[in-house]
Amino acid sequence: MEKHFLEIHEELKSSMQKEITLMRDLLANLHQEELSLLMHDRTSWNQLMEERATIVQKLGPWRSARIGATEKLVQHLSKEKNKGLSLEELLPPQNESSCEILSLRDQLMALTERMNGQNCRNQTLYKQVENKLVDLPLSNGRIPSNPSLAPQPLPRKKRSSVITF
Repeated sequence: MEKHFLEIHEELKSSMQKEITLMRDLLANLHQEELSLLMHDRTSWNQLMEERATIVQKLGPWRSARIGATEKLVQHLSKEKNKGLSLEELLPPQNESSCEILSLRDQLMALTERMNGQNCRNQTLYKQVENKLVDLPLSNGRIPSNPSLAPQPLPRKKRSSVITF
């Protein structure tokens, strides 16, 4: 394999690894947001939003680098009559780096799905908290002066035990 192709491969792999690391951080931040919303903790929620802005700011250049490297790969291989092929078809299957890139792509897709799902849950929870506590600022777990406006604990459901042999 030629040197230029290997450089593009490495650039793509590196940018994807960095992007995945930041996306994991972002997913963790989204999970923490859910907890702060459940606890009605405005202070931690505000801090999480600031952290999220920083993560998203760092994520942008790596995402652009990945897209740029993918475009370089397509351009490089389109010279060899590979126009319109998918990433799987563009990468030589016998190359270890190709397998890593495809695995990284699958991780990116899975993380994106999980982040979208968590974000939807957080938005729904935020709306519920906002509707229930319109006049109350979210606090650090302090009990509101009007107990009827305090968040009520969720009813516990009986769990079924499952034993497998």
